[in-house]
Amino acid sequence: MNSSERASIARDLEGILGPEGVLSTPTDRKAYSYDAGIYREDPILAVLPKNAEEVARVVLWAGSRGIPMTPRSGGTNITGAAIGEGIILGLSRLNRWNFQNAGDGSVYVEPGMILKELNDRLALVDRFFAPDPSSGLACQIGGMIGTNAAGAHALKYGAMKENILSLEMIGSDGNLYRLAPQPLLANGHPDPASLPPGFQGVLDHLAEWAPVLREKRRNVSKNSSGYNLFDLAQKLYFDPERVFDPARLIVGAEGTLGVVTRAELLVRPLPSRRVTVLAYFLDLDDLGSAVARINELGPSALEMMDRRTLDLVGRERFGIPPSADSMLLIEFDSEPMEDLVEGTKKILGKIRLADSPGISFDPGEQLRMWQARHALFPTLYRYDGIRRPLNFADDVAVPVHRLVELLRFLREFFSGMDVPVAVYGHIGNGNAHINPLMNLAEPGSMERLLHISQEIHRTVIDRFEGVPCGEHGEGRVRAEFLPSVYGPEVYQMFCDTKRSFDPQGIFNPGVKISRKSFLEGIDIERVVKSCATCGKCNTVCPSFDVTRNEAMGPRGWFQMLTDPSVSPEVPESVLGGCLNCKSCRTICPAGVDVSAVVLSARAERGGDPVSRFFSEQLLKTRRTSRIVEFLGMTQNFWDRPALRRPIEAITRKLFRVVSENARIPAGLKLPRLRSKTLRSSFHDWTEEGGRKGDVAYFHGCAANYLDDGVGEAMIRILSRGKGQVVLPRQTCSGTPIETYGHRDLTRSCARENLESLSRYEKIVTGCASCTLALKDLPHQFPDGSTEHKKALDLSKRVVHIAKWMMADDASDLRGEMAQNLNRKGGILPVSYHSSCHLRAAGVVSEPVELLKEIFGEAFRPMMDSDRCAGGSGTYLLKNPEISEAVFQRKREAVAQSGAKTVTTGCPACQIKLSDGLPGDVSSRHMAVLLADLLS
Repeated sequence: MNSSERASIARDLEGILGPEGVLSTPTDRKAYSYDAGIYREDPILAVLPKNAEEVARVVLWAGSRGIPMTPRSGGTNITGAAIGEGIILGLSRLNRWNFQNAGDGSVYVEPGMILKELNDRLALVDRFFAPDPSSGLACQIGGMIGTNAAGAHALKYGAMKENILSLEMIGSDGNLYRLAPQPLLANGHPDPASLPPGFQGVLDHLAEWAPVLREKRRNVSKNSSGYNLFDLAQKLYFDPERVFDPARLIVGAEGTLGVVTRAELLVRPLPSRRVTVLAYFLDLDDLGSAVARINELGPSALEMMDRRTLDLVGRERFGIPPSADSMLLIEFDSEPMEDLVEGTKKILGKIRLADSPGISFDPGEQLRMWQARHALFPTLYRYDGIRRPLNFADDVAVPVHRLVELLRFLREFFSGMDVPVAVYGHIGNGNAHINPLMNLAEPGSMERLLHISQEIHRTVIDRFEGVPCGEHGEGRVRAEFLPSVYGPEVYQMFCDTKRSFDPQGIFNPGVKISRKSFLEGIDIERVVKSCATCGKCNTVCPSFDVTRNEAMGPRGWFQMLTDPSVSPEVPESVLGGCLNCKSCRTICPAGVDVSAVVLSARAERGGDPVSRFFSEQLLKTRRTSRIVEFLGMTQNFWDRPALRRPIEAITRKLFRVVSENARIPAGLKLPRLRSKTLRSSFHDWTEEGGRKGDVAYFHGCAANYLDDGVGEAMIRILSRGKGQVVLPRQTCSGTPIETYGHRDLTRSCARENLESLSRYEKIVTGCASCTLALKDLPHQFPDGSTEHKKALDLSKRVVHIAKWMMADDASDLRGEMAQNLNRKGGILPVSYHSSCHLRAAGVVSEPVELLKEIFGEAFRPMMDSDRCAGGSGTYLLKNPEISEAVFQRKREAVAQSGAKTVTTGCPACQIKLSDGLPGDVSSRHMAVLLADLLS
């Protein structure tokens, strides 16, 4: 399609959705050309409707022109089902929910709702949604419906089809339909008048098809292969209580029959407790016999990893016995739990195991028992930096009693290949995940890929009477095998069903019903990169959270900026979307730091002159100190509404070169500036003042220039610990400077701080960004250089105040604080905001543990405590509108927690919290909060 045709389509769709809902630039199209699978398909463009009405109008418009479209929610699909050559119908902005009936067991959600966020919110009302695919951090409800997603707990609770009460769907005619179980008419047939037109064609033949469907149905407990005509026929013709449940056909259809815009989900009470049993087996046959018997007890999960997978994750790392042939995780969440545990122990007691089974009712210990399983994906993605885990034969399901036989076949099959492979999965459902690690850039790799796929899938279908996909769907990667699963007669039923619902063939063509080889369209250039395109980074990115636009999230940024054909066209507005919060790095299973990629792109483009000027001034410490002190002394004069409005107007013009919306907003509550810097106030504590010691307090710019009490509190706390505290010579940590692309200045900061701090035994910080910058100091120097080695050594001695407080030698100090707090009485509830940079620096659990120990029941956990507050250094000035939109989620979380004080370990976050929280909620830095409790 040429550019003028694409522009014409974009104009038409902008008339429906507005300019902000249509994405047609080369960078936009790149961002929507892939999902979490192995394919690339460049779309005409992508659209982001906001509601079902807009979806219906797009469907009607595309149908009238015969333009294909692909429904897409989170883009976490690993089969290529979320990409297409026509219009990408992005549903991630349809993310509203209604929990009004949660207590009665149902909630309504739209397809853009992320599974983790759904369950986080349901937990507040003591409910949960059972399907739990491993992509739960990132996958959205729409995609889960499309693939009939399941997960570990489907063993007890079923897949999506068992947990959907009703659906709302746009048919090919552009009308909205509600699909729910319906009683039959007096003539014994369903009422087709209330259904999409496609159902009429199916119902015309279903009675004739039913006996064949019953005969050809595979005896597997998990199945996403083909259209679910099987359940439709079973419930209508063979079950004692005949009912027509049309939603069963749409679940698992992968967006090929219509577009789901809302779902009514079955939710259940949260289990009051769980027990986990961990067992290591010496022999596969013993594993199989144990699973058969334990299954009879009704476990909520049975998860398996085979010996090669245990080798890959690291036996020594997780205390896995060297002789273990396989691992089995068993979970129960029903009563009488002690009886179920005893029954399991009796079963395992008759088998020779590699070690005594571990049993725990403690949630913390249970997490440890699941560690090896949860570490699998990061381990595979970081295997050797060359070979990547590939999803192409990843989801086979066989009758449960034959899974051990399948595992033996897979061992024999891969034994003669130089291909590391992980085999694991939901053994209680007979569902095995197979991930070979391969480098597709190697000669002959495509032939090997084809051989592995055909041999595994043909064997599963023919020898084991299984299906090629248990929970991931066919997509593009397995569609060619579907005709062989149930035979040509049933496959023709699938084709007729597709034609009946989608006569023009516009709904997700090439997916599920396709004869193309799965090798067509594999994106080798992307697959060999470090990014797994799993989408987890998008879910923690504040920009993506606000825009729900793939081109404004880390997954899109990485793919755009590492593609030479597209990277020069990435606009500054897109690069400016990155807050450099590092959340993407924290969550990425492959360890990719997308913000570093964005910062490199900014550095290559040279940054802007205005931010460079201010960065250079920041490094001139004496001059900056004098300016800050003057502004601090006169703040009562200039920090007034009458003068803040002209200041906003001036800075809007001045900062425009930095960002189109950059300015100092008149309504922003600015922090107080010091009339005397911290170093001046505590001159006798400074290195230049003659003080010597072994503990360096790296205060950074914020504590030195802001009159928020953080510097004084830090000195007061540290002076109560071991060692002599010194304020060493220091300059800016470099984080705010690097954010604007001035890498040369950042490295200058790094060298100066490295030289000054190397002599100290411990460097303590009270600033999240400073902590991260000093921890990351080695990244500023060439590998193997003397400076790199010194920086590596120094980074190990950097500790944030929260971690310092949780050390053993600070236990008396914590006790003193807790006692003083109890003496005060009338404690207002306190909650904690987890700074992005602090988590990236590895300080995650310590602040929460510290606050719980000191504040006890007055500490209130906060949902979304780890979500960005929108401050991100100077981002609240660079893009105030996005910053405020990001903060809205934090504001709601604080209100829900009931806290009256929100504490944090980051001065920049504190500024945004102080500005955005209501007047009855205060924001205090952790050091200030704790120092007030000292005797």
